[in-house]
Amino acid sequence: MANEEFQRRVQELEAANRQLEGLGVLNEQLSELLDVRSSLGFETVAAEVISRAASQTERAISLDRGSDAGIAVGNPVVAGGGALVGQVVEVGPNFSRVLLLSDTRMTVVGLVEGSRATGEVSGQLERPLIMQRIVATEAVEVGESVITAGIDLGEGIRSPYPRGLLIGSVVDVERPPNQVVQVALLRPAADYDRLEYVLVITDYEGGLPLPSPAPTIEAP
Repeated sequence: MANEEFQRRVQELEAANRQLEGLGVLNEQLSELLDVRSSLGFETVAAEVISRAASQTERAISLDRGSDAGIAVGNPVVAGGGALVGQVVEVGPNFSRVLLLSDTRMTVVGLVEGSRATGEVSGQLERPLIMQRIVATEAVEVGESVITAGIDLGEGIRSPYPRGLLIGSVVDVERPPNQVVQVALLRPAADYDRLEYVLVITDYEGGLPLPSPAPTIEAP
């Protein structure tokens, strides 16, 4: 009996230690989000990740905040360190669904911080992000950080993401001979499988301009 009691106490202590470790990780994540919120310069809503969808065709998460908190379709989503997570694609009163950057339907224009080269970053599910259409003459080195370019295309068309959000770091560069473009593979800055809390940017106006309201026609 004494040995069984001892084993039970050991198990209780191990469970308590795991709980304390989990609280420490949670506090660290929340502290990082507070730092990001103060540095972004945008209105944000903090939300908890309540479910994940990972299949052969999709990478997405669901959050516990929605339109009642000011979240709308198209809002960018970031994690600690200012890392880009993805974009809101569906909203309800008290939930929202986010398509992760690792989803194959996601594309964002990235900027290599060192060389200032630009390219289109897309998801590849469980594989690294791929950055394509980089001009071959630009020097892109392994280890360099890639951020959102936030390019303004004119005529009211802006990037869906603010400039300067961290996308990832270069882990490999492919430079095919006699080609005018090169390709880089990126390790995402955000750990999508371990996200617990995120920030949703609610006041950034990106993408296509909103249509002008129809003119009012007075009745004769």
